Amino acid sequence: MATQPHLSMRTDDLLSGRIAVVTGGANGLGLAIAKRLAASGALIVIVDRLQDRPAFPPGWQYCGIDLSKDDADERLADLAARLGQIDILVANAGIVPPWRGIAELERAQWEEVMRINVWGVAASMTAFALA
Repeated sequence: MATQPHLSMRTDDLLSGRIAVVTGGANGLGLAIAKRLAASGALIVIVDRLQDRPAFPPGWQYCGIDLSKDDADERLADLAARLGQIDILVANAGIVPPWRGIAELERAQWEEVMRINVWGVAASMTAFALA
């Protein structure tokens, strides 16, 4: 049986100079992804719904856009136009409603989940595909 060579993920300059946009990147999984991309040399742009800019490493950009709002498409398109062509889009933004029985969730909560988790992804891909 042939053995496969050991593959390691380089994190030095693999993405040097590439622009990476990470939605939902202010914390959690999105922040971890952004850190990994930055460790590989990518220039990071975080999109999140927090209105106050969190503390990020030097050189990171932040754009406060709430993907559940009606103006999200326009604001994402404006950001895409400002940035020009990007190399990486991580459409990571997503929410989970407060945990309880599914029958107890209100329609407004489901609508917010769908706006961010589904339409937010579609809006992000559309905005940056057209840039």
